[in-house]
Amino acid sequence: MEEYLHYMKTLRSHMNDVEDQAAKISVEEQMQITTIHTLENDLDSAKRETKRLMEETEGMVKSNRDMWSKILEKHKKVASLEPDSLNLLQTLELIKQERSMYLLKLLRKALFMPRFLMI
Repeated sequence: MEEYLHYMKTLRSHMNDVEDQAAKISVEEQMQITTIHTLENDLDSAKRETKRLMEETEGMVKSNRDMWSKILEKHKKVASLEPDSLNLLQTLELIKQERSMYLLKLLRKALFMPRFLMI
């Protein structure tokens, strides 16, 4: 009988050890599951942030492309207006020369015009 009691105590001790081991494994498993969920959430967050940054970058690239396109258009317009500007400057210079010439002619006529006609 004593052997039986000793056997039962040993069995109970082993069962307690197994239960403790199972509890430790369960706690460790739960910690790993929690860690996995946290990492999955972090990964999802990183994916969303990456997507947002990619969209923002694409928007900036498009904006930059549009800006350079407008600058190129303005440069082309300025380049196309340069000959017109040059022609207008030359025309203005000719007009100034003609005006000076007409003023000289008027002054000469005024100097040589008889005084009695002026009265």
